[in-house]
Amino acid sequence: YSTYLTRSGDLQDTSVHAFTDLGMNWQLRLFVLFFTVPSLVLFLARYKRIPFIAKEEETYSREFWMFIGSLVLFLSGLFIIIFTSLPVINKLFHTNFTVGSEVEFFYNRIQIFVAIVLGVLTAVAQYLKYRNTNKKTFAKKLAFPLILSLLISAAISVFGGIEYRTFGPGFLAAIHLAIFASVFAFVANAGYIWSGLNGRLKAAGASVAHVGFGIMMAGILISSSKKEVLSMNRLNPLNFGPDNKEKGTENMTLFKGIRTDMGKYWATYTKDSVDKFDKTTYFHVRMEKKDGKGDFVLTPDLIRNTKGQEGLSQNPDAKHYWHKDIFSYISYAEVMNPEKDTAQFNRHSMKPGDTAFYSGGYMVLDRVTPNPSNNKYQFTPQDTAIMAELSITSSDGRNFRATPAFYVKDNQVHYSMDTIHSQGLAIGLAQVVDNQRVGIIVKESSRLTPFIALKVLQFPFINLIWAGVILMIIGFVMSIVRRVKTMKPEKS
Repeated sequence: YSTYLTRSGDLQDTSVHAFTDLGMNWQLRLFVLFFTVPSLVLFLARYKRIPFIAKEEETYSREFWMFIGSLVLFLSGLFIIIFTSLPVINKLFHTNFTVGSEVEFFYNRIQIFVAIVLGVLTAVAQYLKYRNTNKKTFAKKLAFPLILSLLISAAISVFGGIEYRTFGPGFLAAIHLAIFASVFAFVANAGYIWSGLNGRLKAAGASVAHVGFGIMMAGILISSSKKEVLSMNRLNPLNFGPDNKEKGTENMTLFKGIRTDMGKYWATYTKDSVDKFDKTTYFHVRMEKKDGKGDFVLTPDLIRNTKGQEGLSQNPDAKHYWHKDIFSYISYAEVMNPEKDTAQFNRHSMKPGDTAFYSGGYMVLDRVTPNPSNNKYQFTPQDTAIMAELSITSSDGRNFRATPAFYVKDNQVHYSMDTIHSQGLAIGLAQVVDNQRVGIIVKESSRLTPFIALKVLQFPFINLIWAGVILMIIGFVMSIVRRVKTMKPEKS
């Protein structure tokens, strides 16, 4: 069913991980039915042979709380399936259900409490015995891990700088509670290996896996709640449109070859390259730390969709450190919208001191200089050339200079345009109107020079997630090996 959701095109408007319509909906539906119908038939055919427990388990038994944990996981999965399937439901029943604009928070506000319950159950269940447990012994064994977990999680909450206030104090409190649950799962299971199993690591597969689960959950909470957008852009944010989930203020506009201020870094879009199959375009962005303590290159790319699909898919790139990851992806590039530049030049007849306006500000003609000689032009008094000097002020208060010129060489008129890339301006000196006025031509276009919109995020302590996953896998393998050994018949 997940394969159907991601490849049918039903989620193309609601998920960045889904494909567009492949034209294979009937094949995908048959694929789903192939797995669904036989399993339901087998379930119904053998329903009477499924064992049922005659008596409910005791509240202080491991079986009972394992059942509760399984039930919580089941309800969590059901919640995700139903609301992820809303586009399918809307298509079938012509409804218009939606989860709202804050899609992540819609799921997280439920899943955060699932994490809390699972973290606590993961910590507690190992100390319970099958069938029933002595309450006093149970409380005594859990007392030290509980107190230690409270101290560690309190230290993380107070000194960890977790101030995720985007969705209010209630959700922030739930994050801190989930941090306690994850630490409790780690500490309690680590303690159980020594107190409950007397240090017998061969029998500690479940505890090792649970330790990994606690570390992974802590990594997810800390990394996500301390996530930082490095590419904040309040000077010239792009407008992605009302239906696009990307925020212009979180994407830095980088013009090729122009070093751009990105908070703690200088970012330069240096070049792009295409693979030999012309399907993937790589964008090379040089990141330089302002304190001079290193630099690196990010190469996010866009992959051209094939097999009937249109457009391009974003493929991120990341720089890995032991304590953080810097993650980047392309939100916009001109290859995503390969239309021709249809912008036209507008002509302004100006004399020194005159002002002309454009959509992003205004420009003033300061002076007209015959036969200029400077860093840009080297004319002599015997040449026939003039240069216009213009001061440009954008609506956000930034100032620029433009010096277009034209000259006569070999009885032909040559024009030297000037461009202000960050403003999308091409400015030219077209003619001399009279003794005082010249003709200034101005074109506004986003295609004067290649540019990209780049989103850069920093995730601290994301390696905790990978460490937790690795420990979980090790714990699973340890449990499998032990179970296989116990199932082998003993040799007589």
